Amino acid sequence: MTQAPASIENRVAWPWGTNEPTTRKRVVVAATIAVLMCATFYVIHFVNQVLDPAQPMHSDFSPVWYGAHALREGQNPYDLIGPGMQIQSRWPALYPATAYVLALPFTLIGEKWASVLFVGVSSFLLVFGATRDSWHRLPMFASVPFLTGIILGQLSVIITAVLFLPWLAVISCAKPQIALPMIITSKQRILIAAVGGAVVLGISLIMLPGWPQQWLGFVRHTPQFRPPIVNFGGFLILLILLRWRRPETWIIATMAVMPQSWYPYNWIVLLAVPNTYREAMLLTIISSAGGLAGEYAVYGMPRLAMWQVGGAFSVAFAYLPATLMILGRPNIRDAQRLR
Repeated sequence: MTQAPASIENRVAWPWGTNEPTTRKRVVVAATIAVLMCATFYVIHFVNQVLDPAQPMHSDFSPVWYGAHALREGQNPYDLIGPGMQIQSRWPALYPATAYVLALPFTLIGEKWASVLFVGVSSFLLVFGATRDSWHRLPMFASVPFLTGIILGQLSVIITAVLFLPWLAVISCAKPQIALPMIITSKQRILIAAVGGAVVLGISLIMLPGWPQQWLGFVRHTPQFRPPIVNFGGFLILLILLRWRRPETWIIATMAVMPQSWYPYNWIVLLAVPNTYREAMLLTIISSAGGLAGEYAVYGMPRLAMWQVGGAFSVAFAYLPATLMILGRPNIRDAQRLR
């Protein structure tokens, strides 16, 4: 993914005006979307808290903030976070301590506003990066996968930005199984992730020696993390290897074998592969319909059934549409760029 002007084909595919984003325009667009996402996040969580005062304003970033705060206080997050523990959570501390180290700056403010700030930073970086040479990916920011990631305060949003901002690869160690597909197609991103990750890992081991063994013990007992390829119809994703010369092939193929939950926020990276505005709109509509339908279908199901059915939706409405999109492109090295 080298920096290059948008192709003539790409410019023609853009329906409004000139498809030549400048840095200034990108900053304005990214800042506008980031503010809207912060407001959306805050309003939804505030309304939920008003409707149910017993439920505090927590997000998926909250356990990361609490883990970072515990590290700062010289405590062990893996002994504090989880069901029935000091910091109540549906799941135990499932993030590696490297994520807590990276989140230490956010502990300078309270957990609620730290979540809002994290949503703003994540959305700004992804929008700014995704528009680096074209506006055609903008539809993804109205998609259910992106909005789900924002509303939940998920790390998947900022990690997807690694595709477009190589220097950001230093955060890959925060969620390695999701970050790996973002870095494998670029030597620059691999180097930054390796060096930065080694530094962050070293800091984490100094602050909490022996954490990897405790963390892996929790991760081994998380059956909701399933590689998409093992879900119903998932083997069809392997057809994408027919386009093995293209970098987006390896991004999707690697994602398909990484353990992950079925929730739509894990589909955000798939929305980065369209080469034109029409492709972006099509994938946004399909993935959004699948995300909404999946949430409706699994409602009230036992957990095991929910993970299986939800996984089938992720294959049918995210991975296979992206696979078919790539199969429609020539298998040539000249196209090795996500535009």
